[in-house]
Amino acid sequence: MNALSARSSAEHSTAAPRWWAPAAAILIILAGVAAYHNSLGGPFFFDDTDSINNNSTIRTLWPIWPVLSPPGQGLAVQDRPIVNLSLAVNYAIGGLDVHGYHIFNLVVHVLAALVLFGIVRRTLALPVMPEHLARAALPLALATALIWTVHPLQTEAVTYVIQRTESLMGLFYLLTLYCVIRAAASSRPLWWYVAATAACTLGVGCKEAMVTAPLVILVYDRLFLARSFKEVLRRRWPMYVGLAATWAILAALVLPLSGRAIDHAGLEYWQATRSYALTQIVAVVRYLGLCFWPRSLVMDYGHLLAAEAALSIPHAIILVMLLGAAVAVFFYRPRLGFLGVWFFAILAPSSSIVPLVLQPIAEKRMYLPLAAVVVGVVICAYILVRRLWDKSPAPGRLQRARATLLGAALTAAVVLLLGFLTVRRNNDYRSPLAIWQDTARKQPNNWRAWGGCGNANLNRGNYNQAISHYDRAIELDPTLAETYYFNRGDAYRRKHDYDRAIRDYTRAIELNPKLAGAYNNRGHMYRRKGDYDKAISDFTTLIEMNPKVPESYSGRGNTYSSKGEYDEAIRDYTRATELNPKSPGPYNNRAVAHLRKGDYGKAWADVRMCQELGGIVRPGLLDDLVRASWQE
Repeated sequence: MNALSARSSAEHSTAAPRWWAPAAAILIILAGVAAYHNSLGGPFFFDDTDSINNNSTIRTLWPIWPVLSPPGQGLAVQDRPIVNLSLAVNYAIGGLDVHGYHIFNLVVHVLAALVLFGIVRRTLALPVMPEHLARAALPLALATALIWTVHPLQTEAVTYVIQRTESLMGLFYLLTLYCVIRAAASSRPLWWYVAATAACTLGVGCKEAMVTAPLVILVYDRLFLARSFKEVLRRRWPMYVGLAATWAILAALVLPLSGRAIDHAGLEYWQATRSYALTQIVAVVRYLGLCFWPRSLVMDYGHLLAAEAALSIPHAIILVMLLGAAVAVFFYRPRLGFLGVWFFAILAPSSSIVPLVLQPIAEKRMYLPLAAVVVGVVICAYILVRRLWDKSPAPGRLQRARATLLGAALTAAVVLLLGFLTVRRNNDYRSPLAIWQDTARKQPNNWRAWGGCGNANLNRGNYNQAISHYDRAIELDPTLAETYYFNRGDAYRRKHDYDRAIRDYTRAIELNPKLAGAYNNRGHMYRRKGDYDKAISDFTTLIEMNPKVPESYSGRGNTYSSKGEYDEAIRDYTRATELNPKSPGPYNNRAVAHLRKGDYGKAWADVRMCQELGGIVRPGLLDDLVRASWQE
């Protein structure tokens, strides 16, 4: 055993009895379960819908390649194959039962907390740390892990199912650092190096922010485990080669589709970069405020991009002061300054100048940076309490007992308060309507929040409320074609207000001529109104846009049938059966067309085929066929 591991082991042996560490782990697990026990039934919503409910790549675990090739189009799983694989495992176990997905998220969060506990405990017990911190390594690590676990700022990454992108990446980030710490204290470090590289690779497959891990760990290694960068590279260069190689994997995942968010938002690159950077000044200061006062959490901030530099000046002053303090601490107390490196480096990929304009502010990004804040606060509180007991006239043993009780009481009070707030926050996720109403109340100018309220009410059958919410969303941004003109048209359609539905679908098409759903729904509205030629035109446009969608042929076939043009209807129904031979609907409809043409034999054949496929024959069709066949 080398000198470092020997001294570290000595510290561990004198710091606390061995059973304390398992007891601390149990406390962390119980705290996590208590804080998130009411989150397990929260439904899928928003990004969950496309990334889970409509994600065909998670429907099977084998062959594995489709699972590791998640869909794009800006989905949360895009370029994140390990997240997609985790969803496929959930689906294989329980289908779309949401409880399994929430349990997985909670397990990941608790595991991350346990690894954080191990990192803080082993770091404080290192020989380079002050002796008083080494003696208190376990209780300080426990306090850190408990507070981090139950902090309400973590709810978006844990309770919102698809945001496991953040918590999974966080787990692998922490595991990478933990393996490096264990390797430095091991006489056989090779397998720890391999584990660190594997964890970093898996993290890259979860989220792009993992790109900073090799550099942050290199800084940690130099500050806590080695005397110089030269020594770091001499001892562990193969591991750092492996960690750096993960950058190539990340580049292969994201570079082919880089810039997609900018194009989708319709902003010029440099304009988006400037606006995004200004927004991040506000965002980072807000994140820090939420660390200490997590009462106004927001699930979705919308497309908030700062237009004028003047609006960000107060936040910029605060941020510059914080950065200056972090730099000063790093130079004068570099090991304490590592907390600043951890905080700003992990936030940098998503909170700097690379414009992610679809979501410029997101509280989930604080999942890992929060650890630096918590560690700093816990250590400062410990030092303050220690100085208070040093001034006490009581005997040394009584001083330590009082300090221990005070520290335990403060920690318990903070954990209970934060845990209570987390439980309350989880209640906001109990339904899509509840979380969107909460978001709209806190961000009244966020059109996406009002649209989310509209969607939730539409799904509940509250059409008037849905329409009023869509009105507000459109008022905030009249260019919302496929989002809310289309959705408001659906609300009018379900109310059987066909004229207003057609008006909204038409406006959606004007704003986005490639919006297939609007043509489809408007075609059905025209057919129900008896405007058959307009309906046929819309379905024909759909077929020209994508000739392999059987529903388009069925829609046009129904219109031809309503118009009395049965030969054209039969032709379209036949094409629909060719594209999807297992769908009973086209056979049913074609049977009606054959009946009206007097081709009873063909009608009977289609009826039988419909029944074989498990379809329900149109009411009255069998009676009409029997009567017509008898009369013939």
